[in-house]
Amino acid sequence: MSNQIRLYYLSNSFYSQYKNCKEILQKEDRPYIVLLYEIDGIKFAIPIRSNISHKHCLFTPNPNKDKKSGLDFAKSVPIVVEEYIGKEAKITVEEFKFLKNNKNLIYRGMKKYLKEYKKAIQKKEIEYNKIFCSFSSLQYFHKELDIKNTP
Repeated sequence: MSNQIRLYYLSNSFYSQYKNCKEILQKEDRPYIVLLYEIDGIKFAIPIRSNISHKHCLFTPNPNKDKKSGLDFAKSVPIVVEEYIGKEAKITVEEFKFLKNNKNLIYRGMKKYLKEYKKAIQKKEIEYNKIFCSFSSLQYFHKELDIKNTP
């Protein structure tokens, strides 16, 4: 998979499979648009969100300037089954151009987030790490991320 900028909705089968995972973004009335991006041989769905209130993201241009929107690395999920990818989605031309011109930033940001998560999960007795990991959607995918023996 080349890291082309293509956006999708996640499928109903994805949401059915992970419906009890509270840190995976789920809104029945508005599905999330995700950018599919491959890092270390794993395909990730990185959601585009608004109102992001943490630093584990890449902010994108937004016509509604009062909302911080962008790619939210903390809510990314590995795509383990192709049927979890739904129909193609559209975003504003401005956002699309930004993502296309910043593939390197996307790669580095997601890679950094994965590294930080894997490090934090090994030391969850530290309060910051405990909170950091508890808000991440990666907590449901340790097998897929090859994370072993977590406390």
